[in-house]
Order: sequence, then C-alpha cells, then structure tokens
Amino acid sequence: MPNFAKPEGFELPQDAQPGQPFQAVGTFVMDEGGNLTLMEIDGSPIEGYEEPEMEESEVEIEMEMPKGKNAEGTTAPEEMMMRAQKAGLF
Repeated sequence: MPNFAKPEGFELPQDAQPGQPFQAVGTFVMDEGGNLTLMEIDGSPIEGYEEPEMEESEVEIEMEMPKGKNAEGTTAPEEMMMRAQKAGLF
C-alpha cells in the first residue's frame, strides 16, 4: 500500500491510535486507464502530488472585474452579492 507523511494542516481524529484504522475524506483523480491518485485528505494536499499540466485548450481564462463604481454607486462585487441575495441564493 502507498505510504505518505501526514499532510500539513490535516488533523488526526481524537481517537486515532497507531496501527488502528480511521476514516477521513479523500480527494482522488482518475486517469484515463482507471487508476486513482490521492490528491488530498480532508482538504490537505498530499506532499508530492502534482496536478497535471493543462493543455492549451483547457487553460482557464481569467476574467477581469470592472474597477470603480457603477451608476448606482456600487462596485461589481457588491452588485453581484446583491443580485445573489435577491435571487435567494443565500
């Protein structure tokens, strides 16, 4: 079985004992052959895991937020928050 150091930031359960199993949430990525690679445990990255480089077609495009205030006197992030609240998203 693969063996690795406890990821920085991962906290062991209070009742964890050496040699005894415990449960945690793992984040995996599956390759095209169906093999799994463990990326994170409870949101803490596994040392040595490197995300594969994106192909040019997969590169995310960064969207620039408009700076300054709009005609109503709010910034773009403030306007987005107000729209989300009105839509009942939170």
